[in-house]
Parts: sequence; C-alpha cells; structure tokens
Amino acid sequence: ITAVPEPRPQMPGDLLSRLCAAATATPFGVKRFSQPQMGAALLAELRRDTFDVVICDDIYMFGNLPAHTDAPILLNKHDLTYEIMERYAAYESNPVKRAYLCLEARNVKHWEVRVCDAAGAVFACSERDRHIIRELCPRTTVCVIPNVIDVERYQPLTPASAPDADDGRTLL
Repeated sequence: ITAVPEPRPQMPGDLLSRLCAAATATPFGVKRFSQPQMGAALLAELRRDTFDVVICDDIYMFGNLPAHTDAPILLNKHDLTYEIMERYAAYESNPVKRAYLCLEARNVKHWEVRVCDAAGAVFACSERDRHIIRELCPRTTVCVIPNVIDVERYQPLTPASAPDADDGRTLL
C-alpha cells in the first residue's frame, strides 16, 4: 500500500479552481484529484512490477494514470457522473450555479466518454448504465457488476446486542 494524501480544497481556492476549470474542457474533479504525487506513485509501481490489470475507481482517478501501461485498465463505474451533475443542475435555483453545473456536466460527459473509450473494459453497476455507456462508447467492453451486499453474512445487530442502542433502529 502506498498512501497518498487526498488533496483538500479550501475556499476561496476551491472557487478559483472551479472557475479556472470551467474555462477549460477538463472537469474540476479531474483537476482536483489528479496530482503529481499520485501519478508518480502509480508510475513507480507500474515500473517496479508487472501487473495483469489496473483497476481505476471511476473517472476522476483516471487522470493520475500514465498515458501508456502494459496492463489493461479496468474502469469501475459506480454511477454515470455526468448524469448526476445534470440532475443536480436541473434542481439548482441559483442561475449562476446552474450555468456552472451545466457547463461542468458537459465537460464531465466528454471526459467520461474519453475515459470509457480508453479503458480495456468498464464495470457498470446496472444494466441501465451498461446500455448508456455502450450507446456513448460503442467499441467499449462493458460488464455489469451490481453493487450488492451479502445479506446472509452481514446481519444487523439486534437491539440487545448492539452497544448504545437507543431505539432499536439499525442502518446497514
């Protein structure tokens, strides 16, 4: 394990970063999560050892990967990021924020398509997402791996066995 600290945006730097990203085609999230320290750590690992596959956990992390790897990249898509942004924009009442979100959603969609096209395969969490990714990226191999939990193994605690239980309600 190589630990790389997550970048922490701070106001007003976060606002400035968002405005600068809006002036380009690169989404803010890519700029936020692509960092030289992470890219260097990945490159060092890829040079140090041979890997059968590299699993990239969603589109914003993709910016840290070197341009070329010997191992295929599998992209884990637990959602359609651009779609979430479009939905958020549709309900935003502030017109300035809504305009920013619409622009960012467009940039994210272009990035998402680019990343899905570049991946050796994409793991979608639903048949619906697989269908949409295939429409956007017809040459991309997309497999459905649902988000699930083993309900037999992970049973909630009963109120009597749960320390500090106050009303018997549980969240799993």
